Amino acid sequence: MLDAIVNGLCLSLFNWAKYRQKKGAIELHVLLDYDGCLPCYVNMTDGKLADVRAAKLMPIPKDSVVVADRAYIDFRMLYRWQKQNTDFAIRLKKNVKYISKTEFALPEDIDQHILMDESIILETPRGYNDYPKRLCRVAVWDDVNKKTIELITNQMSWTATTIAKLYKPRWQKETFFKASSKS
Repeated sequence: MLDAIVNGLCLSLFNWAKYRQKKGAIELHVLLDYDGCLPCYVNMTDGKLADVRAAKLMPIPKDSVVVADRAYIDFRMLYRWQKQNTDFAIRLKKNVKYISKTEFALPEDIDQHILMDESIILETPRGYNDYPKRLCRVAVWDDVNKKTIELITNQMSWTATTIAKLYKPRWQKETFFKASSKS
């Protein structure tokens, strides 16, 4: 699982960590081992480095499966991962334009939270140039937060259920961090 977290710092003590005008922060960009949720790579930067820019610098092992949120949508990077046999399941940004190519049958009587399973190609010339292959898009209903989550993957042989199950621990971790930061 790929993610980042911003940690505030006292700017008067850590003047190198300028984040905003009067705030200091560092950001930890972390690649977690999916099974044990232990870090296998950590990069500490100032709080301003975009998550996707940090991901481009990470050593993603060949034949990995990367699960990440929409902050990591960069189709050129994702295509580079595809070429190195790295699979991914990433939350789709709402502004990504795509064309539906093939709609797959949804599971019957089970996994009623799966709303859509289809293959897509990117619609814009830039998007298609950055990622010229088909992707699988899965829409899943999140009953806890009462909203639809759209995911994409380059792994066309996975079922929609598999993709949703891969992403679910990532979503639960996000919910935990949001709840922790409020207390």
